[in-house]
Amino acid sequence: METFSGDLEPQVYDGEQNINAVFGLTEYKLTSKLTSVLGLRMEQVYQKVSWKTQLDNEGNQNSFERNEFLPSLILKYELNERNNLRFGASKTYTLPQFKERALFVYEDVTEVKIGNPDLYPSEDYNVDFKWEFFPKKKRLFH
Repeated sequence: METFSGDLEPQVYDGEQNINAVFGLTEYKLTSKLTSVLGLRMEQVYQKVSWKTQLDNEGNQNSFERNEFLPSLILKYELNERNNLRFGASKTYTLPQFKERALFVYEDVTEVKIGNPDLYPSEDYNVDFKWEFFPKKKRLFH
């Protein structure tokens, strides 16, 4: 993105992101009514942002590199042929956008924001409970 500030100096920001991942999943029937699905995703995350803006005329850059281990677990218990209970748990993460990490003013639809170079990915932990009901064959309600 290039624009011009009041002194006609060009403003520039640039971003680079690489994510390499490997994933494994296994399903195991623990009992005749209880099934488990275990997963593990490993990601190598690299993000770099550089800028030269009206807030930083000299220009600067920052980057982070992380290894993320993202496990998941799903358990399904069959109450009877018409009802199941499911439990799921997993870990994920949320990456900041390039514009959120570059030191410049950007306008959203209803507000003006300034990027923060100190942002980093957040870790998210997810848990889900679900009841599945099959009113008729091949139909699902949950």
